Amino acid sequence: KKEADTVTRPAAENYLAILKKVLANSKSEFLVGDSLTWADIVIADNLTSLLKNGFVDFAEEKKLGEFYEKIHVIPKIQEYVAERRDTVV
Repeated sequence: KKEADTVTRPAAENYLAILKKVLANSKSEFLVGDSLTWADIVIADNLTSLLKNGFVDFAEEKKLGEFYEKIHVIPKIQEYVAERRDTVV
């Protein structure tokens, strides 16, 4: 608990702030360029871990939530997420 408050939460907040800046500067709502890249997939998966561990709230972080949903509505991503074993990192 202490490490989560003193190390993990501040690191997550910094990480999320950077992501918000990148998304704010994006004309396409993807992280890099104007179409889906591995960067989008990896970051969406990172957001899954942060969400499950209580480090991000998409009700408060609407742009991050919109990005997350944009990636997770892709049919192949939906299929993979539905079939994979649920884990929390």
